[in-house]
Amino acid sequence: RTLLADQGHDFKQLTAKELARAIAAAKIRPNVIYYDACLMNTIEYQFELKDLTDYIVASTYAVPGPGGLYDALVDCLSGAANDLDYALEKYIEYAAKNWDRYFPKDFQLYSDITVTTTAKLDHLGVMMRQFTERLCNTYQNGTDEQRQRIDEVTRHAVKVSDDVPSYDIAKYISSMMRALPEVYDKEFYNMFADSFN
Repeated sequence: RTLLADQGHDFKQLTAKELARAIAAAKIRPNVIYYDACLMNTIEYQFELKDLTDYIVASTYAVPGPGGLYDALVDCLSGAANDLDYALEKYIEYAAKNWDRYFPKDFQLYSDITVTTTAKLDHLGVMMRQFTERLCNTYQNGTDEQRQRIDEVTRHAVKVSDDVPSYDIAKYISSMMRALPEVYDKEFYNMFADSFN
């Protein structure tokens, strides 16, 4: 749950809730919150900040040593000052392409960067709740065969790290919906995909 940890002085930690409180207490509302750190593009962090900004820019996986490429960010923002959507889209495209150059070709580490429009997160939250309610109901009240399929998908979920229970939620949900077409019909699948996109 820690966003930042002091690893040398007093070992205190800054949590997502503390960051949200600090931003809420500020005299300004930022248009964009940009995490220049690995593993920050999680649904939990997004929902924590969704009412405090219009956009969240973050990486789901690894951010290489050079980090944010701020010259490019400033160039993109100044080149499209009246179109923040376009500026951020151009920036993340540039950053992802350039980050790939910092990893050796045979080094299997994935880097990405995403722009999330926070105004649309509430709809995603509604769909995630419906997904979860159906999944829990099926596991508790469904057949043994359905429980086996749920266990199989969960066992093979893509993890960010083998050391922590952190799953790529989009892949997990889409895999689960494919495994349980009697629970998640095509209409639900499409509605969920639209909310995620």
